[in-house]
Amino acid sequence: MTDATTLPDDDHAETDLGMAAAVTDRGRRHRRNEDAYAVAVEGDRAAVVVCDGVSSSANPDQASAAAAAAAADALRPSLTGPAQPDPAAVTDVLRAAVSAAGSAVVGVPGDEPGGHPAAPSTTIVVALVEPGRVAVASVGDSRAYWLTPEPDEQEEPGDASRRLTVDDSLAEMAIKQGVPPEAAYRLPQAHVITRWLGAGAREGEEPEVGVFTTERGGLLLVCTDGLWNYFEPPEHLASLITEHGGTTPIEMARSLVDAANAAGGGDNITVAVVAVPPAA
Repeated sequence: MTDATTLPDDDHAETDLGMAAAVTDRGRRHRRNEDAYAVAVEGDRAAVVVCDGVSSSANPDQASAAAAAAAADALRPSLTGPAQPDPAAVTDVLRAAVSAAGSAVVGVPGDEPGGHPAAPSTTIVVALVEPGRVAVASVGDSRAYWLTPEPDEQEEPGDASRRLTVDDSLAEMAIKQGVPPEAAYRLPQAHVITRWLGAGAREGEEPEVGVFTTERGGLLLVCTDGLWNYFEPPEHLASLITEHGGTTPIEMARSLVDAANAAGGGDNITVAVVAVPPAA
């Protein structure tokens, strides 16, 4: 098995594991990188974790790194041995990984000289990939997307580019209440998250989990809001990859990070891309 996990405060880091790759970057305006990722590959299976430390909490860089490392440890056993055909069992694995990440964040020191008094916290997306299937779980507003940059005429409706996760944010709450998305994202507190990992998180709540199948394969994109704040629609992200992404996951991840920086780089940017094999 090949894998990698970022360390706290890496201004820029890249991991290329072939079918899966990730890039994180501080961006142009933040004083440090508070994002983190972990990625692992075994054969035609992959595990991905992307976290965004909450800037208004203490030691957010440590919180995201601790969560990514703990979730990756929980996911790695699923990459070896017989494939698990039961979606419910895969869901349990993802929930256990998020739970482990939450426990790790609670253990991060809560005092930071010159930092915020709020306890360390972070968002998280975890994903397990195997031929023909993607399973994701999330807490917060980091996202997973399914992308088909070059759709063909035989594409099934379920294979079209789309978002796989639902944000835990005030904007998403407004959308559920009938506010048009464009107006919801213009609200003053649109990006305030309503759920997170760490102290103060509501106990007993499970992460959002989804298991998705595909016959033809495609791309899984997992990212922090440093990317999707600029390029929110899945079709826009898919077109960026078509136009500038290159042919490999690492080239695609780099191009998306570059695009976010070129658009302003107002936040830390983390992008993981997995080439999902078609169903066996």
